[in-house]
Amino acid sequence: MTTCPSCALPADRPFTEVSRHTTSEGIVVYSTCVCGETLVHLVPHRFEPLRAYRPTA
Repeated sequence: MTTCPSCALPADRPFTEVSRHTTSEGIVVYSTCVCGETLVHLVPHRFEPLRAYRPTA
């Protein structure tokens, strides 16, 4: 999201974070804009590729 859908302020403006919750898709962040609009953001997980494990004998 680049702007607030209600007042069109840019996303780099200070938003007040209300809460955040971890989900299977990532982190859901609830925040409010200075205009009072409630915003919901999804920050997706970034998974590292699996690494092969080779035990040493």
